[in-house]
Amino acid sequence: MAILIILGVGLGMAYVAGMDSRDLTGGFKLFWFLCALSFGIQILGFLFSSIFKTESLYDLTGSLTFLSLTFIGLFVNNSPSYIQYMAAFMIVIWTSRLGAFLFFRILNSGGDSRFDEIKQSHLKFFVAWLGQGLWVIITASPLLVLLSKPV
Repeated sequence: MAILIILGVGLGMAYVAGMDSRDLTGGFKLFWFLCALSFGIQILGFLFSSIFKTESLYDLTGSLTFLSLTFIGLFVNNSPSYIQYMAAFMIVIWTSRLGAFLFFRILNSGGDSRFDEIKQSHLKFFVAWLGQGLWVIITASPLLVLLSKPV
């Protein structure tokens, strides 16, 4: 049920916020693509982490998702405005700092106790990864809307 709720909220946000988004090939909207990419990166992270029974890349993957969506949003935009560049720059600084801090904290401590029980169940572990994908969409949505709108 949690998987359906997470995907429903993410897809609902993608639909509503992406209505005025820049069109990609075939009428696919940029905002929708960025939301799908957020979940896709998390699913890949889950598969890797599930195979190796580790949570060490969880927070780093969240930060890399932010960075990926930011750079792709800028790259697809033919002529980003000064405001789009500045917003993206601030997100890159924030994400890099947070991601580095969390990643080095995991390296130093040897693990993340939040996942001791969760990673024992593939379903719970998958929900945690999808939840992170939704967290990225929600928290990055102001930037994603800004980058996906023609200015």
